Amino acid sequence: MPRKIKVNKKKVLKQPDEFISFSSKIFSFIKTYQKQVLIILPIVAIIIIVISLSSYYINLNNKNAFIALSKILETEKDIQKKKAGLLSIRQKKLTEASKYAAFYLASLYLFENDKENAKKELEYAISIKNSYFKGASTSMLVDILTSEKKYDDATKLIDKNTNLPTPFKEELLFKKAQILETTNKIQEAKAIYKQIEKDYPNFYLIKLVQAKK
Repeated sequence: MPRKIKVNKKKVLKQPDEFISFSSKIFSFIKTYQKQVLIILPIVAIIIIVISLSSYYINLNNKNAFIALSKILETEKDIQKKKAGLLSIRQKKLTEASKYAAFYLASLYLFENDKENAKKELEYAISIKNSYFKGASTSMLVDILTSEKKYDDATKLIDKNTNLPTPFKEELLFKKAQILETTNKIQEAKAIYKQIEKDYPNFYLIKLVQAKK
């Protein structure tokens, strides 16, 4: 039979209630430091209000920026007016919408063959949270750097973004292999082509990969 544990009721009743004991300590502390508490509490309240209002403002600003962005992309046909609208959203630094605006601005600049401005916008757009837009921005920026023969910069950018999803991961690997070929690193390039064929058999450039390896 299990051993019975005897409880001394008198001793249990004499033990202080933990909640009451903790509460009394708080009240005692407040009483002792009453002046300090009266100064600190309003400051804490103000900080909480400021944080709440800032959060509300940022969320509202971001929401409005996305609405404006959608409107520009869907309705504006004039290139210059579209560019001006995107630039206004691009300047809203505390919004995620500004990064999307930068991506679309880069596309317009590339259409105009303005690589310098396109590059600046893409360098900002690659910090975007959405993996698709991040991948597209990275791929576009790699293309610009490669066209400028900045092979080291292009390779470094690819190596920093190895965690992108399909199809951008294999696309960037393919571009890295092309850079290695261009710089006469043929064996390293072939190793990447073999890796792509093995790991990404459904890659849209798989036929070209198979011809290269």
